[in-house]
This record gives sequence, C-alpha cells and structure tokens, in this order.
Amino acid sequence: VPASPGLRVRITGMMAIAAAANTLTFKSAATAVSSVKTLGATGGFVLPYNEAGWYTTAPGEAFNGALTSATLVGVDVTYTLEHV
Repeated sequence: VPASPGLRVRITGMMAIAAAANTLTFKSAATAVSSVKTLGATGGFVLPYNEAGWYTTAPGEAFNGALTSATLVGVDVTYTLEHV
C-alpha cells in the first residue's frame, strides 16, 4: 500500500499464498511490524477482518512485504487510511 502524507495505513484483513516455500515479513517502510511468516509451497494464511487492524504503519509510510527469496507470493489486503 503506497505511502500517503499525513496518513497511516491500517491493515484490516489479508490473505497470502505462496507458489514456493518462502518467508514474508510486513513492514512500515523499512521497519518490521510483523513476525516472520513461514510459507510452505502452495501454502498461505488468512487474517480475517479485524476492525482494530492487524498491522499499522507509521504516519506517511508505505505498508510493504519483504520476501527471503524471489518467488511468487500473492497477497490481497483490505485497509483503511487514517488521518494523524
């Protein structure tokens, strides 16, 4: 989710599925906001809707995902942008 000046990103739901084994960490810009998620080949996870949010970025920072290897990982997110 791209950065927006004066706003923070709150992730309210998500799913991720990997084509091959990998690990995934979510970040506010370059700072980790999640634990490392281990994904098996064709495995994944779902975070159901959570009004309070699963992860939140610092104001004006993008929400990113970092992989440990260059493999295909599909990620869908629902989010809100909040004024700070």
